Parts: sequence; C-alpha cells; structure tokens
Amino acid sequence: MDSLCRLINIKPDKSEMICMVGAGGKTSAMFLLARELSDKGKKVLVTTTTAIYHPEKEQYDDILISEGETMDLFDNRSGSITVLGRSVSSEGKLLGVSPEVLDSIFLKGTFDYIIVEGDGSKSRPVKAPAGHEPVIPSQTTRLLGLIGLDSIGKEVGMEFVHRPELFCRISGCVMGDIINTEMISRLIIHEEGLFKAAPDLSERYLLLNKAEGEREKREAYNIVKKLLDSNYKLNGIVISSMKNRSFVNALKRVSGIILASGLSRRMGTNKLLLPVGGIPAIERVIAAASKSALFEVILVCSNAEIASIGNKYGKKIVDNIVPELGQSRSVALGVENSSPEADGFMFLVGDQPFITENIINSLLQSYITEDCSAVIPLYNGNRGNPVIFTASLREKLMSLTGDTGGRVLLSGLEESTVTVNFTDEKPGYDFDTREEYEAVLLQEDKNV
Repeated sequence: MDSLCRLINIKPDKSEMICMVGAGGKTSAMFLLARELSDKGKKVLVTTTTAIYHPEKEQYDDILISEGETMDLFDNRSGSITVLGRSVSSEGKLLGVSPEVLDSIFLKGTFDYIIVEGDGSKSRPVKAPAGHEPVIPSQTTRLLGLIGLDSIGKEVGMEFVHRPELFCRISGCVMGDIINTEMISRLIIHEEGLFKAAPDLSERYLLLNKAEGEREKREAYNIVKKLLDSNYKLNGIVISSMKNRSFVNALKRVSGIILASGLSRRMGTNKLLLPVGGIPAIERVIAAASKSALFEVILVCSNAEIASIGNKYGKKIVDNIVPELGQSRSVALGVENSSPEADGFMFLVGDQPFITENIINSLLQSYITEDCSAVIPLYNGNRGNPVIFTASLREKLMSLTGDTGGRVLLSGLEESTVTVNFTDEKPGYDFDTREEYEAVLLQEDKNV
C-alpha cells in the first residue's frame, strides 16, 4: 500500500516545510504524515498558523505551548513528533504561531520536517479562502491543498461550505446550488482559490480526500480529468481516504522513451534524419514529446547527429552501442535509465513524424484515470504507437530479447489494457521503406 509521504514525493535526505490548506481532513492528514515520517526516524514539528483542535495524546510525543518565540524553546526536547502552539483557547483549540517564527525554526534546522496547517475550515468539507487566508510560511517547500469529496452532491450553504459566498464567486454558482465536480475544479484552479498565495518555489499537491466509496472515487477521477483538460499544473494528485489509510496516485509519472537506434536496413540510410516538412523525422517526435505532459523524455540512439538533436531539446541521451541486438536492447536501455519514480513508460518510435503532444497527452490521460496495465492508440481502428506500460512491468521490459519491443507482453495483458481511438489515421503513420517515406511526404503535402 502506498504511503502519503511517497506520493507527495518527500525525499528522506532533505528537510521540508509542508503546509496544508483547504478543507476535508487537514488535521488528520497532518498527523498521519507526521507519523509516517516519525516511523522513518525523522524529527517532526506539527503546528498551525491559525488554530486546530487540541490533538489527542497518541498523535504526538511532546507538546510545547508557549507565548515565547525564541529558539531555545526546543532545547532538550527529544520527542520525534513535537506539537507547537502559542496558547489554548476557551474552545480548547490550539492557537498557532506566526509564519515568520516557523521560517526561523526551519532555517535553523532543529527539525527534519515541519508540518503546518495554514487555514481553518470550521470542519466543513470544502472552503474558499478569505482575503487574509491562507497564512503560509515563506519557506514552505510543499503546499498540500485538500478537498473533501463528501462535499459533492451537497447544497452550497453554511452547512457544507466554509465561506459559501466566496465559494460562489470563485466557482460561478449561487447559494442553494448542488456542488458538482465542475465547481470543485474551478475552486482548485482559480487564482483566488485553493492554492492562493502559494510560495513561488513550493511544489503543489492536491489531495482529494474522503474517497471512502466508489461514488467518491468516480467523482475524484472526474475532477482529475477536468484538471488535465485545463492544463493546470500540479506536482501531484492523490485520491485519499485518511479513514481507511488509502492513497492512490492520480497523476502518474510516465517516462517517455524514444526508440531511435534502429539500423534502417530497408531504407539504406538513417530514416530518422530524413526531412518531413523540412524537419528531420526524429526531431518532430522529440519536439512533440518535449511539449507534452510526460514526466521525463529519454532518447535512446546510436547516431551522433540524432543525439545532437536530442541535446538541443535538453533531453536525456542514452547511447546504444549495440543496436544490432534489436529493439529489445533500446527498450531495456530506456527503462534502465528512467527515473526510479516513474509510474509507467511510454515508448515512442522515431519514425512517426505526425505524432503530436495532444495525442501523447490523450494517452497519458487514459493511463492516469484508468486502472490499467497498458494503453494502446488506435488510429481509425488500427493499432499504433506510442504504447504505455505500467512500471510494474519494468523487469519484464528489461528482459526482452531480439528485435521485439514491449508489444510481445500485450497478449498477457488483454483484460487490463485500455485502447484510445483516434479517427485521424495520419498521426499513426511511420515508415521503413522509400515507398512508405514517399507516402508520408504526400500526407505532409496535404497538410500544407
């Protein structure tokens, strides 16, 4: 089972200031994350810049409540999870400290991690921030925005929305409307919405929380699709249930591997350097991949000129010194040199000059929002490239032999394979012979 700290990409060797905003389980998420980090032997400070309910004893090891704001407050504190507050209110709430103090504590390095709740929500599942919110320390490295999925289907009003009048203004609804995924998506992407006042250098992660049932999970994926369609940039999306300790990565990181070390025996010259529309075929593929939502792009090649094109786009170059071993060697090299954080691999071929970033992104969206092991494009019903494989097939992909790619694995994945149909045949065109290259050029001429 995945952990929350892994899905928000926390590195064990780097100190972090993590701030949580929004509604629908911030405090629960804060203490769960603190415990995950504590279990790894890390020293964690848990606090707020606003107010939280006084935590239960089992949630922390040490608690410090003081009006003082000097660093010596933490001397001789040995607990792995320390809670910090300024005072306790008459309502039993722990009142927070200033963001400047938290910045100072972070820079001093007293704790490995500081986790901060940056706004309040009155226990509602969704909220819109007021003008003075959220209160985020400037040294925040990760900003986690929470949405309670149990808000969907509820009425816009004081009972389910904190600051409903602001929610209406941001999401384009009126009081009494029923909350839907479109409203939630607008709240997330609006400049005055969920991630308002995010520090410039902080990474942003969305937690769609309270995914306790199938309905909530479906609504969560509907939100994910809308965010992908909007091109709104997030470092990660987690569909979570703090209650069930369940976390799903809804923004899978896919490594793009461009296979470009073939010998072009049937062409008689390196086909990938042949121009299509005045641009080498391989460059068109690299350009499309570079503009897409791929996590990274790796170019596997055996030709210096192709490598120089990849370098021009800043891509990772892997030299295949034994291309005669066939396509399986390129596949293995690409996977071997991919990021260990990759959740999947997209294999692109260098002789598919009409591939576009939109085609790539459509395939990525299907992989992200479907529970599948592979995604295959169909161009007017005909199978083509690029194909995506889940990272769980890493070892099998690296053990392929001969002049075969990952397609040999598809026969065993039929029940968990998703196909995406494109009515236009043109993006699926590739070429191995002079005749096929001429046909590609005719297609390009039709586009002029």
